[in-house]
Amino acid sequence: MEHGGEAGIDDLLASSGTTAGSEVLAPSRHEVPAEATRALAEANRALAETQERSRRYAALTRTAIVLLRQGQVVESNPAAARLLGSESPEDLRGARLSDLVYADDAEAVASWLDELGPGQEHPDCLAVRLCKKSGAVVDTELLALALREGGESVVQLLAYDVTDRLAAERAETEMTYMSLHDELTGLPNRLLFVDRVRQALARASRSGDKVALMFCDLDRFTVVNDSLGHAMGDRVLVAAAQRLRSALRPGDTVARFGGDEFVLVCEVSKNPSDVAVVANRLLHVLAQPVELEGKSLSCGASIGVSIALSRLSDPDDLVRDAAAAASQAKARGRGRFEVFDEATRARAVGRMQMEALLRHALENDELLVYYQPLVACAGRRLVGMEALVRWRHPEHGFILPDSFIPVAEDSGLISALGDWVMREAFSQAASWEGVLPEGQAVELSVNLSANQLRDPGLVERVARAIPPGVAPAPGRQVHLAIEVTESTLVKEGSESIAVLEELHDLGLRIVIDDFGTGYSSLAYLKRFPAHSLKIDQSFVAGVDGRADDRAIVGAVVQLAHELGLGVIAEGVERESQLQVLVDMGCDVVQGFLFGRALPAPAMTGLLVAHESPVTLEPVGATHGSIT
Repeated sequence: MEHGGEAGIDDLLASSGTTAGSEVLAPSRHEVPAEATRALAEANRALAETQERSRRYAALTRTAIVLLRQGQVVESNPAAARLLGSESPEDLRGARLSDLVYADDAEAVASWLDELGPGQEHPDCLAVRLCKKSGAVVDTELLALALREGGESVVQLLAYDVTDRLAAERAETEMTYMSLHDELTGLPNRLLFVDRVRQALARASRSGDKVALMFCDLDRFTVVNDSLGHAMGDRVLVAAAQRLRSALRPGDTVARFGGDEFVLVCEVSKNPSDVAVVANRLLHVLAQPVELEGKSLSCGASIGVSIALSRLSDPDDLVRDAAAAASQAKARGRGRFEVFDEATRARAVGRMQMEALLRHALENDELLVYYQPLVACAGRRLVGMEALVRWRHPEHGFILPDSFIPVAEDSGLISALGDWVMREAFSQAASWEGVLPEGQAVELSVNLSANQLRDPGLVERVARAIPPGVAPAPGRQVHLAIEVTESTLVKEGSESIAVLEELHDLGLRIVIDDFGTGYSSLAYLKRFPAHSLKIDQSFVAGVDGRADDRAIVGAVVQLAHELGLGVIAEGVERESQLQVLVDMGCDVVQGFLFGRALPAPAMTGLLVAHESPVTLEPVGATHGSIT
């Protein structure tokens, strides 16, 4: 023990208050039996060994031990010096406990020590941050024991470094959080959401309320993502997540299922209007433009709603039904919500079955390309044909394009389907080159979908699909063209112009299909490398009977010719329509008046059976054949 009466670690860890080497029993003045002397010596040796073990323990243990008198360090062991970044225990002697504790934890430590009674061990462990000599902070847990020595109170502190343990706990907590939340938006993921749905169903079964699940699909996110990049797309998703979270009520949950799909679970009363209130609020907040880097981006959303019928409803079934209703909302114009019903279920099941059949058809040569004639108004000569896909199912017969094209678009199969049609049609064009009548030249066009147009590999695939025999060159009899709908061009914006320019550079002609339905087309028309316009059949249908349709068609014909473009009118079925179009100066017509689309062998026979350019006579809208 140090001079001056201070208690040392040896004294406080030993079972007796005597110093090392002192006798356990003081010898008396009387004669002591030899047995007692030997016992006394043995006891002194045992005491010395105990104190030596205590000293070794204090020196060797990894537990930091500090002795405090009146809040000041009087002794410490090497482990304490290491914990606090000091070179030796002597460096800590005289330091005040308040200097060793992180400032924000000082009050908690003082209160904790005040609870310590004389001769007691504190029943609770205290988590506290201590400050190293360097200023770094170390996480510890403290144990305390109050001792009495020389009439004074001495506190023994044991400090355990828990930095690694806390780091492991934080890592585990973070991993648990990440396993239950979406990394980008911080919203619950599918796993956590399903659990929240089950909890909502359990509560609703007790309260009598209903559980509504809403599937929210952003309407124009693909355009943003493809045109401005994934980084900007991610920022739009984060903004959408924040808006959805802000629009929810306490107790509701919104999750991200991936891509641009968000799912919400809401507990609503039995009043059906409550669902409409929530859905319309979500539609409103998502319809507001997102301002990013000087750009105003509008996505909007389509929402599908499914209502749980009982607490036994399966969360996965509710999500599936809401997703089907969201698809229905998209099909009916987007920016709206639809509530799932049995009719929606039947449509969803039918679309799933159709998608599976279509995938099989692509893999098993069930598809065919037919060719719709294009006829010049002057002389009624065959001047081209449009390649159209047909599906001949081995059991169901011919399946109409109106039945499977929308399914191909929704399922992502439209690109594979469009590429297949392009390869087949271009290959067929190669077989026609050189066998046509002298002076006969035709234009073969194929349609490009919006998905194909935004595919970065499109131009390369088109270039590979063009056979050498029909590669653009002077004197060719078959010219290749690409048809793109006006609405697609307007929606895709400047990115579509760049793609069309590359296709034009390959020697392909560009036809703008369904012209007149894009509303803002005139602002883009002069920028597109177009060869001709195809007037939408909705205007052609009434051109021989409605003054407004005649005015629209006449204006388009005049506009196109002023811009040096050709004009094709589609959907011509009556002689009276043809006559009006001829009078207006329309260049080419297409429709059932001159026959239906022909399979490749029939079109080939028509082309090669003549010694001069083929001319066509009207056959009517519903019967007859090309002559």
